Amino acid sequence: MIKNISIIFFINFFLTISLNAYAEWISTAYSDKGDYYHYDPLTLSRHNDYIVVWELVDYTRQSLTPDKPIYSAKNLIQIDCLTLKHRFITSIYFSQTGGAGYIVMNDDSISNWTPNYSGSTGYAHATAICRNY
Repeated sequence: MIKNISIIFFINFFLTISLNAYAEWISTAYSDKGDYYHYDPLTLSRHNDYIVVWELVDYTRQSLTPDKPIYSAKNLIQIDCLTLKHRFITSIYFSQTGGAGYIVMNDDSISNWTPNYSGSTGYAHATAICRNY
């Protein structure tokens, strides 16, 4: 129970700071679909054996369904720099690129750990973030 309260406090703290502050996003990777991945170095922090940071993903094509136009997402992610696995702590989806426009939806569920395989966009993104910490 205390662990869940700590995570909720942590999420709210980072949401307050990160969404209200001007971010100097650093580009790290782009996918074969043309999606661009960035992270905000001002939010980079180490918690136990993991790095936590806000990322911004700009989609070149509309994501999801036509009635929910999503062109970007800001995700609070946790990265294990030893294995380069990552998971999402919270995600906020926007109607325009750059985290602009209106918020289409939020997802505050903590995802399962996802491996990033060598040569993948996630691998390049996680490697760049871990290297710069």
